Amino acid sequence: MSLPKEIKAKGKVQFQKKAYQRTYSIDEIRQILNLNEKTCRRMAKAMLFPNLKIGSRIIVPCEAFDHWFDNLTLENMVEITEKYAKLNEGENS
Repeated sequence: MSLPKEIKAKGKVQFQKKAYQRTYSIDEIRQILNLNEKTCRRMAKAMLFPNLKIGSRIIVPCEAFDHWFDNLTLENMVEITEKYAKLNEGENS
């Protein structure tokens, strides 16, 4: 099961995956996860979801991200939250 083509928020279509699309941008990930861009960039840098850095661009392979997202469990979410909290602690020290 992969992500739906449309992710709805407050009755509006926020994001629509193109049929031929092979990668997501950070902005698209932001929309899918309903997080701000800075948080998504920090998560990507910490490899908390599948991504590639090419030059200064972060790209996210659709198939890998969709698989990761579809297979999230409560345990995975807790682990990701803890890793992200530690990441923020390190920056605030």
